[in-house]
Amino acid sequence: MKTTLLVCLFFSAFILRAQKNYSEIQIGSKYTIEEIHLAIEKANWCGYYHETSNFQLTFDDGAIVYLKSKSQLLPLESSLSENCFQSKFLESNDVFIIAENGNLFVPKSTQFFKPKN
Repeated sequence: MKTTLLVCLFFSAFILRAQKNYSEIQIGSKYTIEEIHLAIEKANWCGYYHETSNFQLTFDDGAIVYLKSKSQLLPLESSLSENCFQSKFLESNDVFIIAENGNLFVPKSTQFFKPKN
């Protein structure tokens, strides 16, 4: 009986810790749902979370991810600082790419200058 109770407590704690920090994923043409999920969970989104709305992230293949809002996250993740939430933007202007190692990055545009002759 004690063993069963301990196993149940362990799994319930694990499930609570494994809560997602996004509310919805719309798949694009390049990445699988698993690749997107792992990349989103791996990244630090402090500063991206919106106070009242789901923050929209766009990927290079057309995939869209909506990060949870403050009211959706705080019951699950009480360790988040107030600095992790913003109320200015509802979506990112950046286009995210998932690298082969599973990390997210935003490519920087480069400018080429013609030398003066």
